[in-house]
Amino acid sequence: SDDIIEERQREIAAKYNVTLTNHSLYLYGKCSDGGCKENPDAHKPAK
Repeated sequence: SDDIIEERQREIAAKYNVTLTNHSLYLYGKCSDGGCKENPDAHKPAK
């Protein structure tokens, strides 16, 4: 995990008086060079 992202999530939860019980981070994007091939593993959740 990324410590900066984790800390920011805790700060935001505290700011809004929320107790985090679980969370997820999803990133979506498109191939920027146009030459990417479909990667079936790209659609699976990271472990």
